[in-house]
Amino acid sequence: MVRESSARIRVGVTLLAIVCAALAAEAAPAFASGNNARMDEYRVRAAFLLKFAKFVQWPRDGSLTFCVTGDEEFGFAITTTAGAANGGNGRDVVVHNVSPKSDFSKCDMVYVGRDASKYTADILKQIEGVPVLAVGESDAFLNEGGIVRVFVEDNKIRFQVNGSTAEKRGLKISSQLLSLAAR
Repeated sequence: MVRESSARIRVGVTLLAIVCAALAAEAAPAFASGNNARMDEYRVRAAFLLKFAKFVQWPRDGSLTFCVTGDEEFGFAITTTAGAANGGNGRDVVVHNVSPKSDFSKCDMVYVGRDASKYTADILKQIEGVPVLAVGESDAFLNEGGIVRVFVEDNKIRFQVNGSTAEKRGLKISSQLLSLAAR
């Protein structure tokens, strides 16, 4: 049983790595061209985060509530991407574009966009100890208490993970996925 589960995780992580590589290769020309580059980047980030969610275990079941603040365009991209794909961990995905002063404790994932970065500390304090996967872009996001930092480096989507913060919030992230994170 454990071997079967480990094999599924290995296959899943391998598929995630292949999808990420394909998405990065597909997006690289768009990033370089400047035409709709930001929206293309959003679509890649959205697909990436939805795949990433399949390797996270939350303590609660039901639909995956993804709250986006500070970036309506990314909210649109993840809504359309979630509608075209199966949600995280086989769960349906519900996306809400919300104000930076909303109640984030009801979310499973929170994406703190650039326009809400000045509220990052308040948002992260509000969800401290709550099983919410906090995702952001800023260089300091992980140091402020975020769990996943998504960024572009060399025209590729990269991610960093603060595993200890995830654990404190009751989230379990696949160790094989953690091994793919940038250092």
